Amino acid sequence: MIHTKKILATILLFSSYYLGNCQEVFNYQLQLAKNLEVDSIVVVINNFHNEDAMLWKTPFEYGKVKLKKNAGNLYVGKGSLEYRLASGQLLIYKDSQIAGLQLVINKGVNNVSLEDINFKNSRLTRLNYTKFDGDAVEQNFVLNSLIELEGDFYDKFGVASSDDPTIRFLPSSAQNTLKIEKINLLKLHSDSEFSLLKLFEIFTFNSSDSEFVLYSDAYNSLTPKVQNTSLGKEFATRLAEKLNTFNQLRVGSRVPEIRAYTEGDSLFTNADFKKPYILAFGATWCIPCKENLPRLMRLKKELDVEVIYVNLDDDKVKWKELIQENSLDWINVTDDKKINKSKIAADFNVYYLPKYFVVDDAGKIIYSLDVLEKSDDDTQSLESSIADALENNIRW
Repeated sequence: MIHTKKILATILLFSSYYLGNCQEVFNYQLQLAKNLEVDSIVVVINNFHNEDAMLWKTPFEYGKVKLKKNAGNLYVGKGSLEYRLASGQLLIYKDSQIAGLQLVINKGVNNVSLEDINFKNSRLTRLNYTKFDGDAVEQNFVLNSLIELEGDFYDKFGVASSDDPTIRFLPSSAQNTLKIEKINLLKLHSDSEFSLLKLFEIFTFNSSDSEFVLYSDAYNSLTPKVQNTSLGKEFATRLAEKLNTFNQLRVGSRVPEIRAYTEGDSLFTNADFKKPYILAFGATWCIPCKENLPRLMRLKKELDVEVIYVNLDDDKVKWKELIQENSLDWINVTDDKKINKSKIAADFNVYYLPKYFVVDDAGKIIYSLDVLEKSDDDTQSLESSIADALENNIRW
């Protein structure tokens, strides 16, 4: 408890120092080996930590710089960074082939050399043939470690997609374990701004309400020098905001009010809703959300509980098609905004989808879960937990 208070005190202290975005200039100089010829090279600046990245559409970027070829096979270009460093990609094109190499970009001059490239295995190429100078050496070493860790997880736990066997995905349990392993690896490099950058990216793109202490502990492990950077102060602000929302969404808290429109354009609010219900958040583009629709239908029928399904998307046509094609005979609502622009999403701390709550007939949250697992055993466990919550908390 004392350690947790220390974490929160540190976060709240730095949260008052939020600094608005500023731009840092970077110069990129990529030296190719004399015998290496390519068609074009592009540097992409990723922007995972920005709220606009919550659209969940690729690529997550706010800057592209095409490098110009100078004498001696030297490619150069200039761009801007939101902070003093950023994650990025080096996209190399040759004869209709492309290799995407992950890297770290710093403000100022970035000197990189590329000795060879294997378009069939860019992960191997980065490790064996790409060299960095200056501050980028340690940062890219840590990035390499993260890439290797993720690659090992996909090799060991990856499951082939039913739509495309060449695409592999990680089951939820493996994703969570990988996330923890990545955070533990970054904590070993507590004096590196890159550790802060990656923690912020992981936190923004893939965090849940229950993991607040995990990220708080990781933030607290960083040195004061790193915490005092503009990105460090913004991270502290985001953590403080999450803490506030997390406390408002605890089991036993009153559910926030929803004001949204049904597919018939009628205004709906849950403020005076006097029946127990499952509150589900999804979107037309969210594949796991669609996969879980039959499970929600079964829960609604077997537990005799209402479902309020909130669509976090601004495409009404696709939303109404989804309702019709799947015969969704529950309460369907939308505020006609993308997830990163939706007040409802912000009120319920929805940064990724799907997400679920259970609310009793008095408007109190009695159960919450971030994802419905795919295996039958996990689904049965979820149904049992929700049934117990309903039986123990709802006045029938």
